[in-house]
This record gives sequence, structure tokens and C-alpha cells, in this order.
Amino acid sequence: MEKILTAILLFSMLKVANAQIDTSGLKLPIKSNKIVYEGVVEVQNRSKNDLFSNAKKWGFDFLKFPDNPVQNEDREMGRLLLRGNTITQLPNSLGESNVGLRMTIQIDVKENKFRYKIYDLYFTSANTNSVNTSVSSPMCISMESFIDIAPKIPVLFISKKHFKQLFENANLQIVSAIAYLKDEMKKPPDDF
Repeated sequence: MEKILTAILLFSMLKVANAQIDTSGLKLPIKSNKIVYEGVVEVQNRSKNDLFSNAKKWGFDFLKFPDNPVQNEDREMGRLLLRGNTITQLPNSLGESNVGLRMTIQIDVKENKFRYKIYDLYFTSANTNSVNTSVSSPMCISMESFIDIAPKIPVLFISKKHFKQLFENANLQIVSAIAYLKDEMKKPPDDF
């Protein structure tokens, strides 16, 4: 299965633009032709410091690679920038394969509220644990590019329906992660 994913990503550099994956009904949040998940959430009785600590803990729990997903943190300004990978599934006629889902997450906190932004979404090989993989690498392709390119890739056992399911899986995973973030931000921070 890893060879199939590698083949998909290697062919991804082809600039073919006629067919697209049917993403209708997926409710992907498109902003300026990019997929961006964002929102502002009110949280009662949580200080800026509490929210910052909870956001950082959530980042370590949610992002599977690397061991430290924090790219930048400024507690005084209330900004946390995370970058990392998680795993989603690519269905196919033989079952499922793991696919890496790389993303950047910005969380800004203030007293009793926070703003999240999840962007720079890329599919990668599940074996590519480094977030330093170049975005021009054939092992890394943006979700937006994948919509155009995937249906043209001649891969055995994977149909347009399977590619759409990949997007559904990735979308569900991010939406679930946002719900998890909202729940975690309501909790009192750990006092270790």
C-alpha cells in the first residue's frame, strides 16, 4: 500500500487540470482558493495563561509527528504556532492505507477566548514523519492541488470515489480535532 501512496505522490507533480475530485457536499472551508479551518471560541472563566497552556497540551496530543510540534510560541502575545503530521486513511478496493496529513495550526489566546486557524494542509507519505519535508517534494502535495491532480493519476485499486473518501476522512479528522480543541480549552490546566 505504501508503494501505491508513493506512486500517487510521485505523479502529483504533473500539472494536469481537467478533471477534479467531486468535493461537493464536503463543506471544505475554502478561503482565497485555500482550505482554511478557522474560528473564534468564547471560553468562560479561563485566563489567557490557562488557554495558552491548554492549547499547547492539545497540540502535543493531536499532532503525531514530530515529538515537539511547537514552531513558535509567545505566551505574552498569546500566540502558539504548531506544525506537524497526523494520520488519515486512503480507502481502496483492497482496504485502507495510511496517509500523512501535515498542517500548520495557529492558536491566539486572550482572556476567556481563543482563535484557531488550521491551514497549509498537505497529504504526505505516512512514512514521512518529518515536517521539514519540502512542499516541493513529490512526497508532499497540498490538498488543493490534490483535488485537481488525483483523478488523472493512473493508480490500481483507487477510484475517484476513494479519493473523495480520503478528503472526507481528512475533513472529519480536522473537524473532530477542532471539537477536541474546544473541549480541552474548557478544562482547568494541569498543575504539574
